[in-house]
Amino acid sequence: MKNKKMWVTLFIVGLVSILILFSNVYNSNTSHVTSKISEPDLLISFTNAHLITSYYFNDNILHQEKMTEYPAMTLNKDRSTLYYTKRDEQKKLNIVRFELKSSRAEIVTKSIDYADELQLSSDETTLYMRVNQPNHRNFHLASLHLSTKKTAIIFPDKSNQDQNVAFFKYNSHKNNHIVLHYSLAEDMKNVEKANVTGNPLKPPKTIFSIIDSKQTKQIGSLTKPIQDVAIAPKGDKVLFTSDSESDDEARTVFELDLESNKYKPLFKEDGKFKLLSQSFPQYSPDGKEVYFLGIDSKAKSYTDESTGREIKERTIYSYTRQSKEFAKRWEKPNGVINNFSVLN
Repeated sequence: MKNKKMWVTLFIVGLVSILILFSNVYNSNTSHVTSKISEPDLLISFTNAHLITSYYFNDNILHQEKMTEYPAMTLNKDRSTLYYTKRDEQKKLNIVRFELKSSRAEIVTKSIDYADELQLSSDETTLYMRVNQPNHRNFHLASLHLSTKKTAIIFPDKSNQDQNVAFFKYNSHKNNHIVLHYSLAEDMKNVEKANVTGNPLKPPKTIFSIIDSKQTKQIGSLTKPIQDVAIAPKGDKVLFTSDSESDDEARTVFELDLESNKYKPLFKEDGKFKLLSQSFPQYSPDGKEVYFLGIDSKAKSYTDESTGREIKERTIYSYTRQSKEFAKRWEKPNGVINNFSVLN
């Protein structure tokens, strides 16, 4: 009897060992970094080497089609409707509403020349976006009412051809926007000066503004190259990517405190990963982590079919504020992550 019990025990131990080994092998070969239940949901735009763009909700593909335009996107709260941009055969920009359950696609509008950074209002009646008007060199923040299909310029004024919206983020908790903008005239002046003197190009003064339905409030400015911005859920802090202020010139994610108007480095690239000029840093809903886009030091390259260029694969990372630790959260081979959003 004792021998029988011993053999049963050994069998169970062996079976558990095999299952653990199988699990480790399986996890090491998955194409994505497996998400934990406690992690926030991610909306990801990924284009493979054959120029097929896939829109992912975490590891699940929501929709796929041939890339015809830089893929801007947003998803509604109940995860039932995807909005994205594409160009039709007449090269007109289409903003598409795609119902995930029925796979029904509807063109919301094709009256806009160019739009990116689609973001849905908290009541889901309006799409916010960055647009380029005909015969304008600068970008504006605009809205598209989904029922009336009417577009309105929010910032700067429709006639303003100088202030350029570099990036923006909608804060659904406060129903306002954090907008990054600068003067094209100042930028051109700096370019001409650099060409004449041979000195390094000085970036224009970048202004941070909070914009709602009542007012535009400038909250700070920096003379640094900045191409992304994100606001904390509570609306008290802002993230952005720029060059380090030390001699190592490493790209850094900074955090700006809106009350004190002071900023400090949160983390910078190191030997394990590189930050992009647009790393899209974003807070997790609880504010304890920051998600961003980077390039692993061992990242493989693939050839872009349209240009023949070698492009390095990208990874979505998280940075935990308390432990100061980094972790890979999402990656996929043979293509590039265009952009992503941390969903609330």
